[in-house]
Amino acid sequence: MIEAGATPAGDQAQPAWGFRDATGHFSYELHRVYAAPARRDPRGAVCRLDQDQSYWDVTWSTFATGDERAASRSITYARARKLRGSRLTFARFTSLSYMRDALPELLGSAP
Repeated sequence: MIEAGATPAGDQAQPAWGFRDATGHFSYELHRVYAAPARRDPRGAVCRLDQDQSYWDVTWSTFATGDERAASRSITYARARKLRGSRLTFARFTSLSYMRDALPELLGSAP
């Protein structure tokens, strides 16, 4: 259900924005994924936004044998749309205000 935020070879993920939950325990961040440049023009490389591969991830601290470590989960837009249905548009998926309430359930980080 939850997948890693790994991008296909040649693609690049760029963090857009994020937030911490009310407890301060979970940190959420949206990453827009851009496909490798398909062509070049006088302005430079032209990359296409890959909406399906763009993803949110959540990180939190865990303690293992006395050491603090980071743990995380990610979900792509394509996976979230399968779980939420076609009414989840990319605009909603990238909306901080909309996803603030939806992400804990989608990522399994609800208190």
